[in-house]
Amino acid sequence: MSATSPPETNAPSRKAPLAARLTDSLRRRLTKLVVLGALAGGLGVAGSAEARVMEATRHLPQKGIVVIGDDPGGYIDTRLEQIRRLRQTNQPVQIRGSYCNSTCTMFIGLPNACVEPQTEFGFHGPSYSGRRMPRAEFDHWSRIMAAHYPAQVADWFMETARKRIRGLHTLRGDKLIRMGVARCPRATVTAGR
Repeated sequence: MSATSPPETNAPSRKAPLAARLTDSLRRRLTKLVVLGALAGGLGVAGSAEARVMEATRHLPQKGIVVIGDDPGGYIDTRLEQIRRLRQTNQPVQIRGSYCNSTCTMFIGLPNACVEPQTEFGFHGPSYSGRRMPRAEFDHWSRIMAAHYPAQVADWFMETARKRIRGLHTLRGDKLIRMGVARCPRATVTAGR
């Protein structure tokens, strides 16, 4: 990997099954966008960093609530561009679903982000696809990741989670809420829809 291309995080290869189940009519009726890890770029997207970023950000809605769910993570450069665009639009971001791993966790530092208590968040330090990087690069990318977390989470990440580059340190959303991340409002289900 070249010096100008940020490292890939060590994301698991789980794929969210939701995309395959959504029908076109249901997609049109949704007022919010579920940003899935598979759509968010970084995993299985060939090409340059610029191509990954373009692919990832074209799926972000221009307004409304952004719902992120079952996101395995991806490349740091891609995630940074998504976060930049979400900051520009000041859209609410709800992190729901079973898991949010790797670079997905960086969304929790957005000013309008919230998490569900039962969602599992998987953290690890930056790497070159699971391989250690030189100390200066590791520290640089660790600081960039930590800058996207609330203070208490950033401290924990720098002290503990970043030291793991294979596997994940997991925290549930309820723990992140106790560490200063906002809790998402309870989802409501309308009968017959």
